[in-house]
Amino acid sequence: MLRTFALLAAALLAAAPGSGQTRPAAGGVIDGFVTTQAKTIPLGGAQVVVRNAVNDVVATVLSEGDGHFHVVAVPDGRYRITATLAGFEVTDVPALVTAGTTVDVSIDMPIAAISQTVEVVGSAEIARATTIARTDTLAGRDIEQYASGGFQATLRLLASIIEVPGGVSIKGGRPSQAGLQIGSGTLVDPSTGLSLMSLPDDAIDSVAVLPNPYAVEYGRFSSGLVVIQTRRAGDQWKTRLNNLDPTFRTARGTMFDIKGIGAFAPRLETGGPIVKERLFVEQAAQFRYGTTDVASRSEDELKTTKWFSSFTRVDANASPRHSLVSTAGFFPSVETQATLGTFTPPDATADVHARVNHGGVTERALWSDSFLSETTLQVHQARTDVVPQGQLAMTLLPDTTIGNFYNTQHRSTATYQIVEAVSGTRNAGGLHLFKAGFDLLYSQYDGTSASRPVLIDRADGTLARRLDFTGPSAQAVDTTDVALFVQDRYQPTTRWYLEFGGRVDRDGIVERFNVTPRIGTAILLDDAGRSTIRGGYGLFYERTPSTAGAFRQFESALDTRYAADGMTLAAPPTLFVHTAGALETPRSRTWDIGIEHRLNERWTVRGGVIDRSGDHDLIVEPTRTGTGGALALSSDGRSRYREAEVGFRFTHGPAAEANVSYVHSTARADLNSLSSYYDAVMWPIVGQNAYARSYGDVPHRLLARGRVMPSPTWLLLGILDWRSGMPWSAVNEYLDFVGGSGSARTTPSTPSCRRTCRRTSTHRCSAPSTTPSTGSSACSSGSNAERAGQGKTGAGDRRRPVRDPAGADRGARHRRSGTGRRGEPGERQARGRVPPARDRRARVRSLDRALREAGKAEGRRAGRADQPRVRVRRQGAHRRRHPPPLSRPRRDERADAIDRAAADGARLLRSRRHQSLLQHVHLSPHRQGRCRSHDGARHDHARHAAAARAAHPHGARRRLRAAAERSEGACDLDVGARQISRRCRSAQPAGSRGRRARGHRHHRAHGEPAARHLAEGSAPADAVVQSASQTRT
Repeated sequence: MLRTFALLAAALLAAAPGSGQTRPAAGGVIDGFVTTQAKTIPLGGAQVVVRNAVNDVVATVLSEGDGHFHVVAVPDGRYRITATLAGFEVTDVPALVTAGTTVDVSIDMPIAAISQTVEVVGSAEIARATTIARTDTLAGRDIEQYASGGFQATLRLLASIIEVPGGVSIKGGRPSQAGLQIGSGTLVDPSTGLSLMSLPDDAIDSVAVLPNPYAVEYGRFSSGLVVIQTRRAGDQWKTRLNNLDPTFRTARGTMFDIKGIGAFAPRLETGGPIVKERLFVEQAAQFRYGTTDVASRSEDELKTTKWFSSFTRVDANASPRHSLVSTAGFFPSVETQATLGTFTPPDATADVHARVNHGGVTERALWSDSFLSETTLQVHQARTDVVPQGQLAMTLLPDTTIGNFYNTQHRSTATYQIVEAVSGTRNAGGLHLFKAGFDLLYSQYDGTSASRPVLIDRADGTLARRLDFTGPSAQAVDTTDVALFVQDRYQPTTRWYLEFGGRVDRDGIVERFNVTPRIGTAILLDDAGRSTIRGGYGLFYERTPSTAGAFRQFESALDTRYAADGMTLAAPPTLFVHTAGALETPRSRTWDIGIEHRLNERWTVRGGVIDRSGDHDLIVEPTRTGTGGALALSSDGRSRYREAEVGFRFTHGPAAEANVSYVHSTARADLNSLSSYYDAVMWPIVGQNAYARSYGDVPHRLLARGRVMPSPTWLLLGILDWRSGMPWSAVNEYLDFVGGSGSARTTPSTPSCRRTCRRTSTHRCSAPSTTPSTGSSACSSGSNAERAGQGKTGAGDRRRPVRDPAGADRGARHRRSGTGRRGEPGERQARGRVPPARDRRARVRSLDRALREAGKAEGRRAGRADQPRVRVRRQGAHRRRHPPPLSRPRRDERADAIDRAAADGARLLRSRRHQSLLQHVHLSPHRQGRCRSHDGARHDHARHAAAARAAHPHGARRRLRAAAERSEGACDLDVGARQISRRCRSAQPAGSRGRRARGHRHHRAHGEPAARHLAEGSAPADAVVQSASQTRT
């Protein structure tokens, strides 16, 4: 595969001309769209004639199904562009063409009964709408200009999309709930619902994101649709070789210390007429090499992605009323160390090899002036192989993973699709644009899976849990899905538009028929169309993934749990077999309303709200019976997403453009979704399900992008993406979820704000809960940072999904001051009568004083001149004690003395009954009179106070007892000598500066082990006990 990539890259470079890009063809280009009903409905089959100043015909073309037309090699001058279509008034617009430029033209044709003619020159974002619902559009130039990883990365420039583990989320949904199409043909993998296809940048003419299209011709998704229009060849041959300059990877904290190539993505485009005005071919190819480092790991440990993409489009004009479009492509890719993360070293990662083949033919025929048909035939094949680095058993520890990835998997899928649609117009009480058709999809899924043992160890090295799998398994599912749809776009008046229709789908996996009604409307508040209100309601059904049909065919797991000694069985081994009940097709009910107002030709403001409620989601949940266990697949999942958005758009011709959006949203879902555990890269630990904040729950997001051309040869681009953090939760030594909840959030994921200082704890107090809370715990992150760079596979550290079930006991969760939501129902009652932030600060300060006094007392007894200064540091605390600045030799001497004194002082603080770490202290606000230690024994505060009086001298003893009583349940007050001086490791991104970045390098230099903290970009603990030597500057 590497040799193939090298040869393909060499072929691209060999095809380069003397300069980086060929000289454009003489003359200019006219690019436009033909629409009607105030640019809300595209008109295919319209005849577009370009005439010069002396009324000579320069070019004649036919608009495509989406209303697009394209004319190249137009000499300089003034032209009149005329559009003709039966049932509509003949409409023409002027255009001024200059050499080497592209003129964007929009022709809006009124119905024949209306004498008003509207001449509009608009942006592609408005003109390309295929539904009256709001559509976010990116033109091909946006994909080329903004530095990104292709169109999939460019999608993140839209406020409706955010990156989450496994791909991108549209309006809070999971990646598998969205659809992806080229024209009317689907591009998703039927086994998972995800897309493995990466088109070349030059092959894309536009990308439209439809969060909730009310046109029923679109189906098999429940949370948004992405529609790609590919680029067609022009009337003149052109060849371009672009992006030959690589991006270099520099050492962290530096700008010029180059360590290697970060990204290299050369691309080639060539195309032109084979037969003038009859046959055209467009060929695009791109090779991409990219590396991604994990901020919490060594910078020489990298994820590497290599893929090649080739796409060909052939257009044939058989007659002015008949056209044929053929597309074909192949897309191999390799991801090395795809699952690399904070807790996953290189040896424990897996490589992902994928290949996609695609072919399709679309035929369009204009049978009369008011009747158009379109037929699409498509074949889409995908193959995925997941390969570990070796055959050793995988061992999960609180702060790392030992061995090799546990699963080897092969998947092969294929889809064969036929889409037939007819559309036409009719005047009956207003203009009607109707469309009807059927969609037939046949899919095949074949795969194999082999899993090796998985061991789960405690922090002290003893075995806590073991999973042994049955022999290799094979999966095979063939299904047929059929859909029928009828829709109408109706204009009863010149300022009111309706879109309604119905769709019937047969789901081949669950063998059910589903009826989908949808309705949308758009109202113009003035005759000029400057203000528009849009809204609607619809029902959206997903296509059930093929893995649901093959769920019973996966291998079973024997779960064995051990007592604290790592040898005695804690319970009889349980065999978990795969079961599935009566399944239903996942669906969502969505409504939205929004307003858009154009202040003038440059400024446009908008606002809107959306509400989506999902049910019948496929979830996996472990269940135990008296004789065994089962991993049960059911349709009991649900989800909810709410959003409010405001924004504005500024345009100043082609020289300047800016888009700014602010989004406030909430997302809740059942977290044990099928796609989260049975993706191409699977995960063995399936915990209890919970209805909680989902990956896409980002309460606040501010997104701005803009471009300015100060001169014809300079282009300035800028992107700002700020958002609040994503949720996370904690797990215990068995990797079960502690308390079943996790409402804390990571810090904002902007590069300057992302940092991690999270330790594990083998011992904590917690309120009583149904989930075991004993043993070592580790953080569980919903952040996309852990899986950044994994792209399509979604392979991440899935032992840490997000948890926050409704009604769960909130006393046992990890919290971060200043980041939790305090306005939720029952939150204040669950946290106690004292405000949580004030209560936590008081208790942490008292514990801080007790620890410092104890350390001082021991320092005096040991006769040391340098006394330890032990502190508690919390993110968000406004007051922090720092040691006085010292010279470097003096700082090193003082730090060593402080470490020694701190170790001696900590030795006194060690309880005679507990042998645990206090790397972070969990202070429960509940008034619990009892707490649980790691061995399961319960102790009251009186016994802890007695132990403190016997172990600690004088004032330190009294202060420690006071701190224990104030903590109201924090009974783990013993501090290990080695742990109190252990550094808390920071996971700042590369390039960060300050004490945190220097401390990060200092820890790596001393080779200290990585803590199992959150994925890069996650939150620190509630309180981290550190010695003063950690703040050396």
